[in-house]
Amino acid sequence: MMSSTRKSKQSPKLYLHQPTLSEPASKMQTIFQTNKKTKRKEAPKQKETVSEGSSNKKKFKEMTILEKVEHFAAMPMHLPRVRCEIITERKKYYGFIQRYQNDMVSIRTASKAEEVSVPLKQIQAINIAGF
Repeated sequence: MMSSTRKSKQSPKLYLHQPTLSEPASKMQTIFQTNKKTKRKEAPKQKETVSEGSSNKKKFKEMTILEKVEHFAAMPMHLPRVRCEIITERKKYYGFIQRYQNDMVSIRTASKAEEVSVPLKQIQAINIAGF
């Protein structure tokens, strides 16, 4: 420790001649403006839009069978299909709901990759099985 304090007290061994330069002028923004307009309160309209959005979007478990079928049939093609377990009066199907027309639900089964048509009235439950 003694050696480090001695070095700091000593003067520099080599002097370099450096010119004295003036400090550069900084180019910064000096003036700004704001719009001081009073905004009208539109809180009731915002609450209405929030309540409408929440009523349109239900949880999957709260949907009826018809709503579940329409939801899966109306999914865009660029989204991955969701594998479902469709329970009917006679059989369980694991697959993807392709379309819904004339009270008939078209299901592409996961095991055989064939399309099966089932009447909507025979479907008892629809559960999500994964991707």
